[in-house]
Amino acid sequence: MKKYFYLIIIVLISSLVLTGCLLSNVGQVPVTGQSGIAYLTKGPSPDLVGLWHFDGDALDSSGNGLDGSLSLSGASFVVDGFGQALNVDGAGWVQVPDSSLLEPSEITVEAWVKRLGSPGGAKYIVSKYLPNKYGSYSSYGLYTGSGGIRFYIGYTSSWIGSPQASAAAVWDGSWHHVAGTFDGSNIKLYLDGIPVDGATSTIQDIYYFGTGNLYIGAYTNSSYLAFSGTIDEVRIWKVALTVEQLGDITPPEITMIGTSPVTVEVGFTYTDEGATAEDDVDGDITVNIVTVNLVNTAVLGTYTVTYDVSDAAGNPATQVTRTVNVVDTTLPLITLNGITPVTVEVGSVYTDDGATATDNYDGDLTASIIVGELPVDTSVIGTHIITYDVTDSSYNHAIQVTRTVYVIYHWTGFFPPVDNPLVVNGVKAGSAIPVKFSLSGYQGMDIFAEGYPNSVRIECGTATQLDNIEVTVNAGGSSLNYDAIAQQYIYVWKTNKAWSGTCRQLEVKLDDGTSHLANFTFTK
Repeated sequence: MKKYFYLIIIVLISSLVLTGCLLSNVGQVPVTGQSGIAYLTKGPSPDLVGLWHFDGDALDSSGNGLDGSLSLSGASFVVDGFGQALNVDGAGWVQVPDSSLLEPSEITVEAWVKRLGSPGGAKYIVSKYLPNKYGSYSSYGLYTGSGGIRFYIGYTSSWIGSPQASAAAVWDGSWHHVAGTFDGSNIKLYLDGIPVDGATSTIQDIYYFGTGNLYIGAYTNSSYLAFSGTIDEVRIWKVALTVEQLGDITPPEITMIGTSPVTVEVGFTYTDEGATAEDDVDGDITVNIVTVNLVNTAVLGTYTVTYDVSDAAGNPATQVTRTVNVVDTTLPLITLNGITPVTVEVGSVYTDDGATATDNYDGDLTASIIVGELPVDTSVIGTHIITYDVTDSSYNHAIQVTRTVYVIYHWTGFFPPVDNPLVVNGVKAGSAIPVKFSLSGYQGMDIFAEGYPNSVRIECGTATQLDNIEVTVNAGGSSLNYDAIAQQYIYVWKTNKAWSGTCRQLEVKLDDGTSHLANFTFTK
């Protein structure tokens, strides 16, 4: 009876030591030189139970669906470790719901940890909670022991732990990889791939009971025995990995082929040049690269192509990315409706035929055309230029298209005594001829183009229609007048006696750019 009494006392003392106390009966190890942030594990991926990268979430990347969730406070993601990491402040954790997958008979529990200074004793990195042993121990736990790092398994009445790594070896402000294994007989602890002080032998099996969730950063769902520091890349395996499997600490390297950024025209085909990957142990692992290429050349924007790979040890390479800019540099095209130039008479109403515009990306841009110089002021004689401009959503400006509109006088021909072509007017050389015409009202006296009216000698030929001018006036020279009653302009053309026996063509060129001709034959 006394024997059993002492046995019970020993079990109770062991439970209290694990909970509050810091497990002082552990060995110490020196600081290793392998504190660089590179993953260590090398093991068969079918044996991987859970993998939590903590890259902005607590999702399980093993494919087993063991997704976790953050506590309402005290836990967050920070830029650290392999991109991002889990940071807990002693009152936060990640909870992974209970699953039979988390209850293997053999096990490896791994994590990356970082903290400056010991967090204190019995602070949990990973805990498979035993609901019927609250305050005592878990089914398995990776925790700080008496202030360093230790791994243990729980059995039906107590727990048994590995040797312990010292606080000085772990909590120096650098990243360290820790792994605890149990192969059914031996419990081991590894720090940065190096075994810590041998192993602890046991004949016990891991004890699982009821619904025991997995906690990362805490013993259970409270601040009781919770860790404060940074945790990353937590993995659980259903085998005890060997020292060889835990010894590859160098991640592979990805080399991108080609350049970044790449610019591709919208609507064109984008073919990614890919990347290569090399590992110091596995060699060429290019075929294992996972490329995520979501480039859609039908949609403008900036896209990122990512390249990721892990070696056989599970070491993830630093992600390499390529920026692909899908751009639109093609100019819109404006097509003029109707013709150019267009001629309209002064005072009339001008209706423009407009234009259409199309773009390779935006499609129909007709409604976006900016038209300049409309409406045309037909009260102003001369040349009017209508402009058509449009810009697409990428600020590509179309080549400007224009339409020329000539606003001219209303011309009905020469009035008697001058006949219009094809009639040849016969007149005595030296006469002053009244050349009469109408411009639909008074348009001012500055109606002629510079240097006009003007006459040139032409071949007389054989006139089929000849009409002699009966009315001439006396004038010392040429002049222009306006008859307001008749609403006619009268240009008195003083001819030259020397033109006798010749033929000439009179050109009356107006300031609207139009020319009007009359043919004359001169007699003595």
